[in-house]
Amino acid sequence: LVVVSRLVHVAHARYALGGDLTEATVTRHVWMLIAINGLDGAIWAGLAWAGLDSATVVGTALVMSVMAGVTANAMAVTCVVMPVFVAFATCALACLGLKLWLMPDPAYMAMALISTVYVATLTAQGRNGAKVATDAINLRFENLALIERLRIETDKAQAAHRKAEHANQAKTRFLAAA
Repeated sequence: LVVVSRLVHVAHARYALGGDLTEATVTRHVWMLIAINGLDGAIWAGLAWAGLDSATVVGTALVMSVMAGVTANAMAVTCVVMPVFVAFATCALACLGLKLWLMPDPAYMAMALISTVYVATLTAQGRNGAKVATDAINLRFENLALIERLRIETDKAQAAHRKAEHANQAKTRFLAAA
């Protein structure tokens, strides 16, 4: 299922990048990414449902480590569009938390609570990452605007310089002829 999910991501990315991105289509793509990543979170959380029932302590640690790594990766990749990460994290955490809560050992309930704190921390970190990315994108556009203004002002200065040189040459010719 994870491989199918990755293929859906690739197909959607090719479709999105191949078309004309307008404000209306961007909104549609964001909703599509929210759906895809929510499903992706649920699929990854299926690992907990498949692996925790018969897992040893080491197996449980492995499942939880994989879930932590996958969720951290999802934050790093999707934090620029926070609703996409929130969809992934919510679905993954809901499925994982439910499984942990239903386990007979109270230690699993503690893991469910710790997982919630972990996802909350990742969400805060993702929000900061989104702000940094947005600021960098805005700075890039500001730089492009400044470069364009500099080009225009340089063109004006060069034109004024040429005009002054022509006037100086005309004055020199006039004085030489007088």
